[in-house]
Amino acid sequence: MGKRKSKDANYLRKKIRKLEEKLRTLPQCSEDNTDSNEEKSPRRPPSQQYTPPPLATQTMVVEESPSVIIEAEANNNTENDQLPEEFLLALGKEGEEKEEFGDPIRPELALRWTKIMAEGLGKDARDKLIEKYPTPSNFPNAIAPLMNAELLATLSEPSVKRDKRIIYRQNLIGKLMTCLGRSLTNILKGDINSKRLIEEINDAAKIASEIHHQDSSSRKFFALSGANKTIQEAVKNTKIDTFLFGSDCADKIKAAQSIQRTSTQIAETRKTKPASSTTKRQLNWRGPLQNHQPQYQQARSGQFQQNSYKKQPRITNDPVVLGWLQGYDIPFRELPPSHDTEPQHWPKTEKEIISSEIKKLVALGAISECSYCADQFTSPIFLVPKPNGSFRFILNLKKLNQYIDTEHFKLEDIRTAYLTLSVPQQKQIAILDRIKFFKQISTCKIREFSQLLGTLNSICPAVPYGWLYTKVLERQKYLALLKSNDNYELTMSISQVIKSELKWWQYNIHKSNPIKQYNFLLEIHTDASTTGWGAVCSHRKASGSWSRSEQDHHINYLELKAALLGLQCFTKDIYNCEILIRIDNTTAVAYVNKMGGVQFPHLNNITREIWQWCENRNIWIFASYINTKDNFEADKESRKINIEWELSQKAYRQITERFGTPEVDLFASRTNKKCTKFVSWKCDPEAFTRIPSPAPPAYPGCRAAISQALIRRGTPHSALDVMLNSLSTNTFKQYDSPLKLWWLFCREHSLDTYQASIPYILNFLTKCYQNGASYGTINTTRSALSLLMGPKIGSDDRLKRFIKGIFRSRPPMPKYDRTWDPVIVLNHLAECYPNEEVTLEKLTRKLVTILALTTGHRVQTLSMIKISNMKFSDSGVEIYIPDIIKTSRRGSTQPMFHLKAFIQKKEICPVNTIKSYIDRTSSIRKSTDKLILTSKKPYKNASTQTISRWIKLTLKEAGIDVTIFTAHSTRHASTSAANRSGLSIDVIRKAAGWSQNSAIFARHYNRPINQDPTQFSSAICNTVIDT
Repeated sequence: MGKRKSKDANYLRKKIRKLEEKLRTLPQCSEDNTDSNEEKSPRRPPSQQYTPPPLATQTMVVEESPSVIIEAEANNNTENDQLPEEFLLALGKEGEEKEEFGDPIRPELALRWTKIMAEGLGKDARDKLIEKYPTPSNFPNAIAPLMNAELLATLSEPSVKRDKRIIYRQNLIGKLMTCLGRSLTNILKGDINSKRLIEEINDAAKIASEIHHQDSSSRKFFALSGANKTIQEAVKNTKIDTFLFGSDCADKIKAAQSIQRTSTQIAETRKTKPASSTTKRQLNWRGPLQNHQPQYQQARSGQFQQNSYKKQPRITNDPVVLGWLQGYDIPFRELPPSHDTEPQHWPKTEKEIISSEIKKLVALGAISECSYCADQFTSPIFLVPKPNGSFRFILNLKKLNQYIDTEHFKLEDIRTAYLTLSVPQQKQIAILDRIKFFKQISTCKIREFSQLLGTLNSICPAVPYGWLYTKVLERQKYLALLKSNDNYELTMSISQVIKSELKWWQYNIHKSNPIKQYNFLLEIHTDASTTGWGAVCSHRKASGSWSRSEQDHHINYLELKAALLGLQCFTKDIYNCEILIRIDNTTAVAYVNKMGGVQFPHLNNITREIWQWCENRNIWIFASYINTKDNFEADKESRKINIEWELSQKAYRQITERFGTPEVDLFASRTNKKCTKFVSWKCDPEAFTRIPSPAPPAYPGCRAAISQALIRRGTPHSALDVMLNSLSTNTFKQYDSPLKLWWLFCREHSLDTYQASIPYILNFLTKCYQNGASYGTINTTRSALSLLMGPKIGSDDRLKRFIKGIFRSRPPMPKYDRTWDPVIVLNHLAECYPNEEVTLEKLTRKLVTILALTTGHRVQTLSMIKISNMKFSDSGVEIYIPDIIKTSRRGSTQPMFHLKAFIQKKEICPVNTIKSYIDRTSSIRKSTDKLILTSKKPYKNASTQTISRWIKLTLKEAGIDVTIFTAHSTRHASTSAANRSGLSIDVIRKAAGWSQNSAIFARHYNRPINQDPTQFSSAICNTVIDT
């Protein structure tokens, strides 16, 4: 407030005199009023008696004079009659006595405690002090009582926070009582240790000072809640002394208000400043402001001129505030050289537009007029037309910017182009290490678990559906804190529930979260009532009633359940999109958008079901509130009269006991279904289909499917069996698996199994490829589909290109790149001699292995050898195979084995081994003509699998690595050994059953012997010895 002038003082002096005269003319006050006034007017101590100030003082001092005069006048009119003493005692003292200070305490104590009351204990000191005094075992009430869980769930979030603050204060008071209790206990015991007692009592005083400081902070908070922002900023950080906001509070408020007034005046000055013209206003002058000295190294913002700033009184020394008032400094790297732009000639219309735009900028304070200087720097201007027909004023500062240091921002990478967020690689590794650590332990401190949870929460924006998998962890932390009374230093258990959630993070932290476009594919309206639910999506509608268990839930739960059922009805076949859900319940909206909650597990569970349904389909949903009156369609669906009936459980049980359990329930709903798979007459979220039609036929098998395909292409039934004989049994087995997968694919996509288009076939083959199918498997699948849909499959250019692409991406590799030496196995077989003395099992294994090596044929061919087709001679034996084998083909003869007796070493002679085997098995043969029989009862023809197992066991005993080589490797080993011995390839082809021009042997069977890979290096080193 400003100083009063002398004429104001004279005016006030006269006014006081008039008031005094009026007071004298007033009637005397009554006795009661006098007594009342005496009690209301506190007596001042002699040191505080009022002394009339001089008339030149400020207004506040002058204005106190009338009240003093009134008080004195009233005292003079008081009657001398006194009330009886008992009445005076009943009335009490005349006024409240001034609080007197007591005896002083030690200055060391006063200084320390005063500092704590003003600034508070530090966190470390406070925690150390709390840990120092644990709660006595016989005084548990020193801990604040816990809030009942039933009432805690009903409290609002502000109430919970307020209760936590009170609990903390109560716990501090408990620690204070613990300190004093310990001291008193020691005194009563007679255990008086001065140093210890001083320390304990001093700690109690510290805790009391801390409580005093926290209460003062709370008073400051509530006192500032209604103040304006200027006062809040000015006094919020003041130190507490004898006054709550410090003794210098008034000065700080005045300074803040003065700054605000000055800033307001400056802003008003800028707004009202008239825009003056200049002859060269079309140029950006690098010159001084008018009436100023040149300043080349800095340029101020146009909103505040430098001379105005210098004329302002020094209201603060704060550099930030001064920077606001001074303006912005352009960071010139060096002084720009003088540069003048040639004057431009504008048409009259454009010149008017430019003048108008410059006036607007001057009025806004964005630019100011400059005077000419010798080394000025000017920049050109021009106009750019806008789409609406107006013009945009452009100031070209390109040349000036060459002399300015600009900030370099982070360079965007390719991930930004994809509009996705992802967790940095290093952070992923660090978080995964923490997750692995927590999965290996069983307990940890609540603080450590909270740190992990905070880290996971921080990366949720970059991990799709991440918020969903933090709610259970938040719930576990919440329960642990309830149990520990908010003590983060206590331990909590790492349950399987927590480890399951952490496992999800372990496998999904690497995923990127796309930035949402909120381009919704569907808009679904849902509603729930106590009788049922309803959902509407465009013209489609769905509804249903609640089950007996669902009817008992709260309406919030039912609203979320209705949202889930609506999603399941309308998004069953939808993937990779965004969907908007309209709900008329704010709790349901909040739970959906926040992906769950902590306080109510049943609501979190149903929300989890909603989002996991979306996660499996890569759907992102957003819930939006809609007024109930605008949600009338979904509301109508939710209130339909219950017309559903169901078969009683007793009757259903009797039916199943007599006729068996059915597979499909027709005309059912999710509430009255009797089977897991059911058909609904209307849209139902769990229905197998909503069309009451019989289920599609099951896969009939490979032979039946091919038969039906041939019939559809016009094959007569009489020729059907003959045509099917063109395919071997093994071919049917080979085609059975891919045709079964094709059958399921067609059922899933409602396709005709025998007349699908090429795009669907490509889609099916791609799915097989993505599931890991090799080139050979894809080729087999294509061949099987050709049998169903005709030769167009094999001749289509698109399919040919696709198969070629599979070949390049997953080229077929030979099973073996090397083979073993037959000599090793033959030497092992030679040990099983004489044949008459070895067991039948060993003799059988010896026979099949020698036949596999000496014939070079498959195990299938060996299993078809019959005694009746064998012709012995002095030189050997001829074996004829009349049955169809895998290598049989049109125009070729059936295999004929010519085995010569190997008299040089009878131990491995194939003829001698065959004769010995026939003699040994003659007693167990009945009507069986096959040569090879099983070696154990009941004796029967050996299958190809049994023969392969025998050969593999023999190879293992001989030292061959059977983890690499199978029984079929005998074909590789024998033919490769024959080639190495110099035998003609034509002879090898004929003996092994290959055609004369076949390249099978060269491509797949001719392999080198598995040799020592160190032979080359050893040979080089051996040259030293040789020389």
